[in-house]
Amino acid sequence: KSALRGVRVIYHAAGVTKARRKRDYWRGNSELTRSLLELTFRYADSIDRFVHISSQAAVGPSYNGRPVNELTVPHPVDVYGRSKKGAEDACREFSEKLPITIVRPVAVYGPRDPDTFSFFKWIERGILPIVGSVEKRVALVYVLDLVEGIILATRNKNAIGQTYFIGNDVSPSWRELFSVATQIGGKKVRKWVIPNFSIYLIAAAAEPLALLTGRAAVFSFEKARELAQANWSCDVAKAKRELGYEAKTPIVECMRETLEWYKHEGWLN
Repeated sequence: KSALRGVRVIYHAAGVTKARRKRDYWRGNSELTRSLLELTFRYADSIDRFVHISSQAAVGPSYNGRPVNELTVPHPVDVYGRSKKGAEDACREFSEKLPITIVRPVAVYGPRDPDTFSFFKWIERGILPIVGSVEKRVALVYVLDLVEGIILATRNKNAIGQTYFIGNDVSPSWRELFSVATQIGGKKVRKWVIPNFSIYLIAAAAEPLALLTGRAAVFSFEKARELAQANWSCDVAKAKRELGYEAKTPIVECMRETLEWYKHEGWLN
């Protein structure tokens, strides 16, 4: 309670991306957000903005080749996405009581990130695993571009009560990401195309192992369901139009900087 008094801006970026039980996603994403909103309403007497960091997963993948946008009816495909949608629903319930803005990052990469680290680890090994088809698309955002988008949304009074996707203008295909990988790695990179059904077999082995070790599965059926989708592209036109947002750094440069950071900090040996 005391931590909230006198606070002007709250950035709610906490969340659960891996869990042993489905219930843990709901507790860490949806229920925690609702609790924080309730406490903010009661004790943050100087609040100017509550910025909730959601996810593209709360909306789901693109269908019929059309990038999702803020008007797309949410259709999350896994429990993580459903729990993040639950957090957004809680924000909307408090929208008349608090000055709330929802930011939906797409897949975030950059220095220090452990979730996309595996992508760079495979590149360093000279292999790029691709699930399904090389024509699958994935929306990406470099961490510094995301931070700029969040700040722009915070400073814009017209963003109160609004939701924004933050990402790049173009969602690259895995064929294009392979081209990027060959440019940044400084070595020959080979494609390893994995059929969709194979990732479910991997998940079938990984989940029981996680139960035995007492840890959250690094690869699960939920993750397999996410990777099996054909298109995770999105449209950031609203953020560009209303916030003046722009992803400024080319993806090749961003990924090269990320790879070099992992090497410099000893994540890659």
